[in-house]
Amino acid sequence: GYSITALVYCTTQLEQPLPGGDGCAGFADDEDDGVCYQIITEVNNWNDARMTCRKAGGELASIHNQKENDFVRRFAVSRGIVDGLVLGATTQQDGTFTWVDGSPMDYENYFPGFPKKNFGDCIAMDVSSTSGQWMNVDCASKFPVACMRQRESAINEISEYISRVGLVITSPGYPFSSSTPCDYFLSVAPGKTIEVEILSLEANSCCDSLIIYDAFLGGRIVSKSTGIVTNHTFTGATNQMRVSWKPDGGVNVKGMVIVHGSCPPGYELIKDGECRGYQDKRTVYFNDAARIAIETCEKIQGQPPIIHDEE
Repeated sequence: GYSITALVYCTTQLEQPLPGGDGCAGFADDEDDGVCYQIITEVNNWNDARMTCRKAGGELASIHNQKENDFVRRFAVSRGIVDGLVLGATTQQDGTFTWVDGSPMDYENYFPGFPKKNFGDCIAMDVSSTSGQWMNVDCASKFPVACMRQRESAINEISEYISRVGLVITSPGYPFSSSTPCDYFLSVAPGKTIEVEILSLEANSCCDSLIIYDAFLGGRIVSKSTGIVTNHTFTGATNQMRVSWKPDGGVNVKGMVIVHGSCPPGYELIKDGECRGYQDKRTVYFNDAARIAIETCEKIQGQPPIIHDEE
């Protein structure tokens, strides 16, 4: 065969969490830290596991103290896991491990001598012993994985300045009361463009409104919504948005549920939460081009674009 230079473009979907009625929506609740956990047993590899966690509204689990480590180990055992459990850490270019949710690597529980070079770029916990120690493993391993997400009640109690993407945010008192106004200052990493999705809005058309601005102060109005709205996404001009819930009574309505996130750097929001952009330039054999494109996009939990019309 002959070689070609291929520009690889990918699409990726920002997976949004769905609100649940019990605060953890089927996840196990660690009441000490306001975090919900779930064990996923049917996974093909680390990337597949991460996408599964995100579809459930979470992320691969990070662990920050011994109590969290003990809780995750006991929970895994209660679900019938007897060997290894993959966590949400992977290596960087310098060989150090970091949590994929962006939280600090402020706690470690490795077996002596681990992590070992060339043993693998992912971290797994040995749940067969009470110490729950870690080792690095091949990311293609099919061990069960631990997912986590914030408990909804904890989300309602955090500061109005919210930088962690993927959290479900509700108006105060949702869904039983909607009469309390509130402003939410949302941000994503510098250089990214923020997106806010209204998962659900129930407001009185006469007098209640949800206003989205494209800046914390003095920004233009991106949207002013009222009545019944579901699954509607808005894109800002920068990495910041201000969301103002302004009820004038809020009588007999639930209020709002939103979530915010962003496309990866260099990607643009096309429609329906789909991010599309340039990912890589590769010199490959023609017969290998499709496979290389798929593998490249899978690294960001995406796929090559599917074109449906003149776009």
